[in-house]
Amino acid sequence: MSTLTNSISTGDIIGAYVPKFDRPGQPGHIFRNTLVVGLEVSPEDRHIVGVYVTRLSERTHLVKSWDYLLRQNLIDRNGQTGERDFVLRTPRVDLLPFTEDFFGSEVFFYGKVKLESFPKILEKMIEGQNSPFNTESLGPYPKQAETFVCSDVGSENAKDYFSTEDLLTPEKQQHQKKYSAH
Repeated sequence: MSTLTNSISTGDIIGAYVPKFDRPGQPGHIFRNTLVVGLEVSPEDRHIVGVYVTRLSERTHLVKSWDYLLRQNLIDRNGQTGERDFVLRTPRVDLLPFTEDFFGSEVFFYGKVKLESFPKILEKMIEGQNSPFNTESLGPYPKQAETFVCSDVGSENAKDYFSTEDLLTPEKQQHQKKYSAH
């Protein structure tokens, strides 16, 4: 029986078996830290069916111009600073099914990216998606037609399709944009 939790959200750093180029659609062999950039949610029971993730690397000496160096002081680990820096690999966003095969028997939660870093992460994600190294998800399936995409299960801001801009724009900025338009 799975003990996967429905409480993850955009900005969480969690572990996943991310597929590799030589095995698309299959869980990877290495449990890697990833950044959650969106959730695919079932409208019937509002449970997570898929997670949009980007890979985090500890190889901080290999940073491409479109990658984002996520400093440990931008990671909150239950009130503590992160233990290490990571490189956010921006050219690929993987949609992984929220199953034990891809996330283990329970979600490994490393920490949460602090809100103030989201504007720069968004800028680098767009740059990575527009780079010549942009690749499609290596997950086993595209988003299902009957599901919706959101930043967390309780979010009322549901989208039909995944958009980096919709999900990585900090909530504070979304509210400011919404109310300043009136």
